[in-house]
Amino acid sequence: MDPSKINDVRDAARELIEQQMAERLAVIEKLVRSQDDEEDLQARLAQVQAERTRDWAEAERLGWTPKELKRLGLRRPSRTTASGRSARSTAKEPQPRTEPPTPQVDDPQPQYTSRPLSIENYT
Repeated sequence: MDPSKINDVRDAARELIEQQMAERLAVIEKLVRSQDDEEDLQARLAQVQAERTRDWAEAERLGWTPKELKRLGLRRPSRTTASGRSARSTAKEPQPRTEPPTPQVDDPQPQYTSRPLSIENYT
């Protein structure tokens, strides 16, 4: 093969690899930005949810009933925050200990001997 043709193919291959690498790096940059945006929004949502919970409690303290607030088109704040934790308590409730269920075996597996396999075992 002609050396100049080899160089042309090598250059074309290098250009293709560089283009693919540029695309891969560009998508990583987009992914990092979107992840940062998501984290910022989750933090802001948690802040707004906490403020709303405090405001709802303040409205009730001032005499508004949940029924009246609902009639005004307001929804009771959810009990979980953006992080998924309970808004009222972050402590874990103790879970009762349970034993794992024992498997039901209708047809037990055959017991194999530990002797080595050899041709005598098949006769």
